[in-house]
Amino acid sequence: MRGVEILFAERTFEIDAACAEVLAALPGACDLPRAGTRIAIGDPLCSVRAEAVDEARMNEQLAARRDAVQALFGDER
Repeated sequence: MRGVEILFAERTFEIDAACAEVLAALPGACDLPRAGTRIAIGDPLCSVRAEAVDEARMNEQLAARRDAVQALFGDER
């Protein structure tokens, strides 16, 4: 099973080079912004993808990958 989740910014900020590099290294992260990109609240930030043998595991992977991106930007739900 495969899943994709689009993540949206919860605050306004600019992607710096270090942040872009860390984001690119996160497993399953795609549709990534480039360094220098200005992100506003509600803008699409990136997508995360997961693949697993069943829906429950896929959802666990998506949640873990979403949490990793949110931790990078200090976003909490």
